[in-house]
Amino acid sequence: MAGPVEDRLAGAARAKMAERLRANGRGNPAVLAAMSRVPRHRFVDRVWVRTAGSALDDLTARQQGEPGFLELAYHPARSLLIRIVDGQPTSAASAPNLMADMLAMAHLAPGTRLPPGSHGAESTVPSWRGT
Repeated sequence: MAGPVEDRLAGAARAKMAERLRANGRGNPAVLAAMSRVPRHRFVDRVWVRTAGSALDDLTARQQGEPGFLELAYHPARSLLIRIVDGQPTSAASAPNLMADMLAMAHLAPGTRLPPGSHGAESTVPSWRGT
C-alpha cells in the first residue's frame, strides 16, 4: 500500500502516537508536534517482531504495506528491530517515548543538526521543530 491511503493511515497513526505520548507526559509540545509530522514508517522497509517465545528463531518480518505495519511503526513504547545479520540483531529504531524524552531533555534549538552516526527518524525530528 502506497500513496494517499497509506499517507492518511500513517498520519492518523502518527497523531495517535503523539497524543498517547502527550497523555503520558512524554516529550514537550515542540518535540511532539515534530514527531506528529515525521513519517517514521518510511525509514524502515521491514520490522522484525516476536511471534512466540523469546528466542531469535521466533522472529518474523513485517513489511511496509502489510496489515499491522503502521501500528508497529507508531507504537509509542516499542523499539523496532530493523536489521538482522547472520541471525543476530544489528540495528533498531528507538521507541518514540524514549526519543521524545531524549529530544526534550536536549533542549535543541530549531535547525540543530545531530552528530554523525544519528540516523533515521531520530535525526529528522529536530529539523521539523518550529523556528
